[in-house]
Amino acid sequence: MIETIDIDHTKIQDSILFCEEVYIQYDCIYNDADQNIPAFQITENMAEGGKYRVNARRQQYTADHTLIYIFPYIASFDTIDECKQFIFEYINESVSQAIFNDQHTNALRAMK
Repeated sequence: MIETIDIDHTKIQDSILFCEEVYIQYDCIYNDADQNIPAFQITENMAEGGKYRVNARRQQYTADHTLIYIFPYIASFDTIDECKQFIFEYINESVSQAIFNDQHTNALRAMK
């Protein structure tokens, strides 16, 4: 069964370029400093001038098997609202929910 997930809250970062962190419901991935890691970032897309890009959190293991998080580009839109609509649709796809479940499992294993 797929449960509808929504954007829980966002946080605009203080930086030179626009960067809004997007946190989703039921998502609780934390870093070593006990800070919640956003599921997505919306940033200015300098390569396409005037557009915004969506970056999704991905897990990656380093050579020494340390779990880290990166935010690769996944889509580009003209407005921030279009980015948020894309994120809402994306997080409610069954494959995306499976990815988030897997990330939570890996994060719990890394804490041991």
